[in-house]
Amino acid sequence: MKKIFLFSFVIFISLSQAQTNLFTDFDFVVLGGINSINAKNIGPSLIIEARTNLTQNLFLKASTGFSKIYKEENYLVKTYSEREFLEERRFFTSEYDVKEKTFDIIPFSVGLQYSLKINRFSPYILSDFTYNDIETKIIQSNNISRSYSNYEDVPVDFRVKHKENFIYNSLSISLGVGTKYTLINDLCLDFRYFYNHYFQIKDTHQFMVGLSL
Repeated sequence: MKKIFLFSFVIFISLSQAQTNLFTDFDFVVLGGINSINAKNIGPSLIIEARTNLTQNLFLKASTGFSKIYKEENYLVKTYSEREFLEERRFFTSEYDVKEKTFDIIPFSVGLQYSLKINRFSPYILSDFTYNDIETKIIQSNNISRSYSNYEDVPVDFRVKHKENFIYNSLSISLGVGTKYTLINDLCLDFRYFYNHYFQIKDTHQFMVGLSL
């Protein structure tokens, strides 16, 4: 929370000193890297970003891309289903372990970035607010299935149908730091770290590198 207040204070100071040179500078960034809950659960990440200036040092930005998050799980599922088999109503039980969930995320972000220029380096801090479109998948193991002709034959601990908690969307807030290094003219290397707070998934660390033009 202190970081958010500090970032807000920097933005306030910058805007209070703003001139009439809004939206005079535009650049585009493509970044690739990793997004991870911890060192064992690492997924790929891509950011495509456009940016324009509000002041000399403060920038408004919008981005999209893709991230995959791996989240460890450890629970046992016992459930049943009903369906026709050879024109006969049958009851099928399933028992399996869930060891992992994966989240394929397409983010839509808006944010602010405050940058300084020090020779070839341009260090910055940034913050994003994001709507995430999510596809959730579960990784099963040790699946055991059985068939019964009558509901009464189904074991009692299988008689409740399991409903998996799939996440389809989530909001997130991100705080980050980074730096750009000018290679030639407007072409820059961009190094970035994000701390992402998801409202429905565990928080992640995102390490990115790419090019801006």
